[in-house]
Amino acid sequence: MVSVMEDLEGSRQRLEESHGELQKAIEQSRKLAVAAEAANKAKGEFLSTISHELRTPMNAVIGLTGLLEQTPLTAEQADYVRTIGTSGDALLSLINEILDFSKIEAGKVRIVHEDFDLMHLIDGALDLLAKQAESKHLAMASHIEKDVPLMLCGDAGRLRQVLINLLSNAVKFTERGEVVARVQMEHQEEDRVWLQFEVQDTGIGMSPQVQSRLFEAFWQEDGSASRKHGGTGLGLAISRRLVELMEGEIWVQSEVGKGSSFQFLLPFVKSRAPRVPVREKTASAVQEPGKQAARILLVEDNEVNRKVALAQLRKLGYTKTDAVCNGQEAVEAVGTNEYDIILMDCQMPVMDGFEATGRIREQEGHRVGGSKRVPIVAMTANALKGDREKCLDAGMDDYITKPIRVEVLRQMLETWSPGDKSLKRSVS
Repeated sequence: MVSVMEDLEGSRQRLEESHGELQKAIEQSRKLAVAAEAANKAKGEFLSTISHELRTPMNAVIGLTGLLEQTPLTAEQADYVRTIGTSGDALLSLINEILDFSKIEAGKVRIVHEDFDLMHLIDGALDLLAKQAESKHLAMASHIEKDVPLMLCGDAGRLRQVLINLLSNAVKFTERGEVVARVQMEHQEEDRVWLQFEVQDTGIGMSPQVQSRLFEAFWQEDGSASRKHGGTGLGLAISRRLVELMEGEIWVQSEVGKGSSFQFLLPFVKSRAPRVPVREKTASAVQEPGKQAARILLVEDNEVNRKVALAQLRKLGYTKTDAVCNGQEAVEAVGTNEYDIILMDCQMPVMDGFEATGRIREQEGHRVGGSKRVPIVAMTANALKGDREKCLDAGMDDYITKPIRVEVLRQMLETWSPGDKSLKRSVS
């Protein structure tokens, strides 16, 4: 009995020791989880700051270059301006790739599900690369098999990003011939479909050794290729991560000197939303009566970006614009004047755009007899996931990111200007 009691006492002591060690391990795990969460939060805040600080000067570079292109220039000056514009676009692409990769690594990318038109999406992706392909005398085309549903539900933005990455890569490494985008049905189950996308080129092709490392981050075939074609080596790594986040897979088939075929398989849900016809563009921005009459308040603290935005608005025919430097001045301006649209920066001294929007909405609610709701559009360098939702939650009606391109600004203003009420969107 004494021996048994001693064994039991020893077992109890060992159990207490194990319990104590378990408690220490649990506490250590909790501390590590808290530290990891803090690190992710700090990383997210760093990305947001870097994104804002990089996009703010890029807005001036790209915006002023676009305006300068539309002024009378000699052939030599026009060539210089085009070179600046091309370099600005390349730098913006580099910034976007680094930020995108950082967001993916930090777990900040979330896949959304929305209805979209597949044909419009592919046509839009091809349009973005059309000038670059034309400059190299390359043909670009797309083909969608007849059994592929055109209205789908999925992450249209990420699909577009993958397609543009692959198309851009194909154009970059193709000196003659063509680049073709294809879509075919792989299989379907009830309302769920698996589509196989292909971007095929007649470019330089790749060896099996290159193909085995192609989707690794920051990797390029060799130093000479890097110097000749440029880029970070992140585009394909980002594409692979995005495809995987969308529950798909991506691969490549290629042969040196005979071109490459990048293919990826993605699942979607067939959408019941009706197709919306695309409005035809006119070559006539002639000033319309609605544009001449619309009164705009521009809220922008950066002097150069304020100058760019005012010049872009004048170019588009919006001549009645007041400009202020911070949110407090915006609130005061709205208190004494009536505006049709407010273009609101978000990060400003004295009072930021979020607080200013809240104050303006309060003013509208307190006016005797009610007051019209003035559309407020965020025009900001905050371009990370969740920034749009933050703007809408603050009481803004829409959101565009810097660098601001004239065409994007035109579409936004036409959507919210008094002369285009039929196009206005309601925000819940």
